[in-house]
Amino acid sequence: MIRATGRSFPAQLRHWAARHPTAAVGLLALGLILPFLGLRPLLDPDEGRYALVAWNMVTSHNVLVPTLWVDPHLSKPPLTYWLIALCLWLFGKSVWAARLPLALAYVASACAVVRISARLQPRQSGAWAGIVWATSLLPFVAGNVLTTDSLLAALATSAVLCFLAASQEAPPRWCGAGYALALGFAFLTKGPPALLLAFVPLVLWHRLAHRTWLPTPLRRWRLFLLCCAVAFSWFILLAIDDPQRLRYWVVEEVVKRLATTEHRRNLPWLMYVAVLVVGLLPWTPFCLHTLWVRRRACWQARRPDALSLLYLLWFGIPFLGFSLARSRMPLYVLALAAPLALMAAESFTSRLRAVPLRHYQRLLRPALPAHGLLLLALAFGSSFVTLKDSRPTNLWAQLIARDAGSQRYEVIFPDNFINPSLLFYTYPRTEIVSLEAVDPEHTLESPRMETLQEELRERGEIWYLVIRREDLDEVVRASPYPISVLYLNPKFALLKIAPEAPDPR
Repeated sequence: MIRATGRSFPAQLRHWAARHPTAAVGLLALGLILPFLGLRPLLDPDEGRYALVAWNMVTSHNVLVPTLWVDPHLSKPPLTYWLIALCLWLFGKSVWAARLPLALAYVASACAVVRISARLQPRQSGAWAGIVWATSLLPFVAGNVLTTDSLLAALATSAVLCFLAASQEAPPRWCGAGYALALGFAFLTKGPPALLLAFVPLVLWHRLAHRTWLPTPLRRWRLFLLCCAVAFSWFILLAIDDPQRLRYWVVEEVVKRLATTEHRRNLPWLMYVAVLVVGLLPWTPFCLHTLWVRRRACWQARRPDALSLLYLLWFGIPFLGFSLARSRMPLYVLALAAPLALMAAESFTSRLRAVPLRHYQRLLRPALPAHGLLLLALAFGSSFVTLKDSRPTNLWAQLIARDAGSQRYEVIFPDNFINPSLLFYTYPRTEIVSLEAVDPEHTLESPRMETLQEELRERGEIWYLVIRREDLDEVVRASPYPISVLYLNPKFALLKIAPEAPDPR
């Protein structure tokens, strides 16, 4: 709380921020991430898939098994879906509500970085490390995107904070349970990468720096059992129901992602270097300066100090693991921005102490607000960016609703071209059909899918059909009613099929 004193309001605000750096950085991050969070439409396939799976949980009341339409979707653990579903249930079906958990994870990461900086270097202001995280390009962009990476980064960084707190001489009582919960929930977010980010490097660092594998507060069986219960209970429940799921997770989601290019995410490993160099802007030069200074100090001392060793292992081991894996995507290294932000803040604060106060004020007072406005402009401008040969699916949903007016309608998707974002926007007025004369996937275990011809025999409504361009002729032959084209490009088409006299709503 800012009390009334003889000082001006800006001076009071600076004093309050200096006394409460975590709250100040949290408010800064909220001010950056929330204003335009729901402005940009969902992007396919990833954002639409996450939103649709979470909305299916809300409507079906089945939170145990994530489903994409009617099929189980088990490629990711469920924590991200659960949080998105919770926000959709609380605030209604909207893009803003779907992205809110990942935006809050971005804020939580910034606050965790502040607390880590305060523990590692108490004489420096931990707020600058959080400011570096919150205003860097990579965390800000990831916080506006519907993926698991922001949540994984927040939980992994929180686990590092708890581990470091447990390593100090007077550890707080919450650090043991905090680490077990953070690591368990990180595993429930994305599986084995959580161990690479928040367990392996920390255990090695503690062994090299303190001669033991774990801090004393973490050497308890009940903490191990708590972590395992949080991390593995969902996997065990689903594996009991269907033992084949265990093989799917181990072979398809772990072995093949590590050793094969079957998932078609085999970008070159140098992409990670480019992502981190560009993603840490405008703080990249300060991070590189700290890397250079600490490398020289370690080389001269022949043995790295504990802080340099922590930075090396915290960043180096996950980076090596992600680079060796054959499945690579840009946001996989998001959590590595935390140690880089700490290094950038270290260099930046040392520079601040070396310059007169008037130069510091002259530079930072206009620069930081200008950079914040630039990030907000980036979030606002991204809502107007349209990918080649595509159209924002929220505009498709508006076009369909406006064209149908007060008449009953249904949006039909063929099983070979399902658009998750449009399904999310138009649900529950949706149906998935087979373009084949007989559903080829029909088995005793899998319910028979309705064909397009059977769907079009149902009178009393208008149909809107989203198809691939190459299937246009087949749909025209199958339809007994006139077809009008609402949107057409080289890849896909949006069609309207209307009986001669559709019934009113």
